[in-house]
Amino acid sequence: MNKIRCANAICIKDGKILLTRESNQGKYYLPGGKIEEDEALVPALKRELSEELNFNWNGNETDFLFTFEGSAVNSPEQNVQLNCFYVPNIIPAGVGFEVHDFNWISLSELNNVAPVVVEALKVNKQLLKDKYVA
Repeated sequence: MNKIRCANAICIKDGKILLTRESNQGKYYLPGGKIEEDEALVPALKRELSEELNFNWNGNETDFLFTFEGSAVNSPEQNVQLNCFYVPNIIPAGVGFEVHDFNWISLSELNNVAPVVVEALKVNKQLLKDKYVA
């Protein structure tokens, strides 16, 4: 099965997680995106955060959290691999050219969120709770 490799940020504040979506009709995803050929994870994440949220991040103050694979929403014949990093204090400067909007969504109310993201958060719930949720 074909795999889409992504680098993604997890930023949690007050029990809510920062999520982005590509269109008004779409599901929310973790900030980040596809890793280009021969690109390392952190540089890919830095590039994607800049493109999506106009957030310039130096790549410091991060922890690698987990990798999760599941079906891609718009391409069920493909798997998506989420390589997730905790990035504290993301302050979006607005939406970039790759996303329609962003939102802080409660970890307990992930209704309009891509199934692969919901499952990744569910599987890693205890890790996130222990490290980042008060």
